[in-house]
Amino acid sequence: MSKRSRAISVLFAVLPLILVACALFFHAISKKLPNKTLYSYHNNQITSMTVLGIIGYCVLALFVCISAAALVLFKPRKGQQCDEQISKSYKTARRGAVITLVLIALGVLFYTVIISGWYDYDPKCFEFSDGEHTVVIEEESWLLGGWGNIYQVNDDGSAQRLSRFSTDDGFRNEGNYDINWHDDSADITYDNGNGGRETVTVKFED
Repeated sequence: MSKRSRAISVLFAVLPLILVACALFFHAISKKLPNKTLYSYHNNQITSMTVLGIIGYCVLALFVCISAAALVLFKPRKGQQCDEQISKSYKTARRGAVITLVLIALGVLFYTVIISGWYDYDPKCFEFSDGEHTVVIEEESWLLGGWGNIYQVNDDGSAQRLSRFSTDDGFRNEGNYDINWHDDSADITYDNGNGGRETVTVKFED
């Protein structure tokens, strides 16, 4: 078995450790780097993705591709004669690839089911327009908290968050807003959930 083949098999064997190290490093630097959030509006739903999040998904996809390639490349072929050392290296590399895929699957499951599921804000969107500008108000609530996110939506479906307001006791306006439109802004009046009404002014972006 060549030194190159041995080094490759060892690399795949420690691939799970490399994945964990990358995840910890990425988590550490994500709190220190500027992180722009990109919003879009489709099918009556606001979706968001951060730049660092996109990079993180690309890194995960790279690990998935590498692991899948290892399962294929280090699979013994029928009729192929392999000495005991090569066969052992193949098994080690495949084991590392499988563990890596399992860790990725568990991480995705933990985030989608436990994190996202626990903090289920049940967002609902309501769209308004004066013919020149389109505003989408996304209502959210969880326990005793209520929020409204105000977005300006462009013709291509991209969006910018202009402002945010809160309501008491998880109250939702259910799309009942009074909007006073201006050339470059809008006054949005809403019920605050405490028997009063408040107004937030948003300025449109070019």
